[in-house]
Amino acid sequence: MRDHIGPYLPSKVLELDRNSLEFLLKYYCGVNANKEYQTSDWRIRPLPYKMVKYAREDTHYLLYIQDLMLKELLDSRDDFGNRLAKVFIKSYEVSVQMYEKSVFSNLTSYLHLHGLAEANLDAKQLGVVAILYGWRDKVARKEYESTGFVPMSYPTN
Repeated sequence: MRDHIGPYLPSKVLELDRNSLEFLLKYYCGVNANKEYQTSDWRIRPLPYKMVKYAREDTHYLLYIQDLMLKELLDSRDDFGNRLAKVFIKSYEVSVQMYEKSVFSNLTSYLHLHGLAEANLDAKQLGVVAILYGWRDKVARKEYESTGFVPMSYPTN
């Protein structure tokens, strides 16, 4: 069984220019990533053949890249010792953090929207923002989406 450490932390510890899969594919494999279906709706069933093919191609090199990064981490040292140990320590720190889903409040949740403070809205406009924010939150929770989800359709009731 392989230890999965994921690409993000190793790429940071190895001080690579970027940590995206697209970058890692190019850096380690010389492959230009196809991102055609990256932002597609992956909840649809059955998945169309083109999306399945895209997913296969997008993940084909992952274990190879992991092996290369693992070897590089094991072979490299810095002022603090083995870089792989650094990855495991940082991974542990991330894994012990408790996720807390944001609690929706009709009264104040919308006030934390990015850019709202600078918008200089009057009370009526803020009321509209509050209603839209509440609707978006309700739809996102009903659809099991992130509360930052932007629904693509309007409510029917």
